[in-house]
Amino acid sequence: MFRRIESISQAAVWDGYDGRTSAAPDFARYNLIYGWNASGKTTLSRVFGLLNGPTISGLPAGAHVRVSMGQGVLDSRKEQDRGQVPVRIFNRDFIDANLQQADYTHAPALFIVGEDNIRLSNRIVSLSRRRDRVAAMYRSVQTKQSETSTAREKAATDLAREGGTVLGVRDFRAPNLKAIHQRLTAPANHLLNAATLQAMVNQARDQSELGSTPFPQTIGLRI
Repeated sequence: MFRRIESISQAAVWDGYDGRTSAAPDFARYNLIYGWNASGKTTLSRVFGLLNGPTISGLPAGAHVRVSMGQGVLDSRKEQDRGQVPVRIFNRDFIDANLQQADYTHAPALFIVGEDNIRLSNRIVSLSRRRDRVAAMYRSVQTKQSETSTAREKAATDLAREGGTVLGVRDFRAPNLKAIHQRLTAPANHLLNAATLQAMVNQARDQSELGSTPFPQTIGLRI
């Protein structure tokens, strides 16, 4: 059991405390420490927390405490002294670390308790937001894919109509154009200049000779 605080350094209002000159009595089994707001009660609890080891205590980096225990003295600066006595502290720091609630005056129906659980809860929230962003991106891609497909079908219909008009073929439609395209193994080899295209169009529209003549698999391009 702690006997008394020997000294406190660099800990806000407790900086420079010396137990040898203090009128405070030694600790008993139960002790009540009280005071006005901002008088140092929470800071004192953080000072005791220094004996647990290197933790985020809300104190300056150089804060340390020396506490007498039995016939010896524990110094928070010494690694071998830290953690010898398990100190359990319930203060504002504990609440902030273990209760996921920003405003304690409005108690929610559900608390997330424990630092690990809070981290997991925050991770779930982060992943949920990421999932929503991915879902929005997926819907956007689907919309663009649908718009592109519609535009492609319209372009095929317009091109087939134009080709049918040029060739004088009334029932030439987009499926006919797509079928020709699928049979082309090297589309670039079927591109024609303006003169060759016109000659082949004239040949296709020539009705002076009756009979069936296979239409060449070509795509016309005016250059």
